Amino acid sequence: MKDTKPDVWVGHVFMKSRDISETSDFLIKIGMRKLFGSSELGIFELRGGTHLAVEMGDPELKDGETYFDLMVEDLDQTREKLINLDLDPSDIIVGEIHRTFMIDEPGGNRVRFNDSHVSKGPV
Repeated sequence: MKDTKPDVWVGHVFMKSRDISETSDFLIKIGMRKLFGSSELGIFELRGGTHLAVEMGDPELKDGETYFDLMVEDLDQTREKLINLDLDPSDIIVGEIHRTFMIDEPGGNRVRFNDSHVSKGPV
């Protein structure tokens, strides 16, 4: 059987935070695995092996707001988990492509959670 997975994948994604320690605690709480931590840098593993590198600094604005975008298998279940962790996610919004909600993390970023739309076949 021919391997139909894409030839490339994301290795590292970078995000800035005003408070590495608080952001680290938040990322662990929402389900990332911490690989490295210092006062200037945190590295976290996401599903599929992608690494999120969090560097000290002011979060960058995109379209007037700062946000980092994640995908999850079950959006409703994830939102409920975050509510139970006292993280105050927004209501779910139905868009053209995704259902989504937002949550603010303590380092100054807004994190967007989307339901998954992974293509058919192995990824």
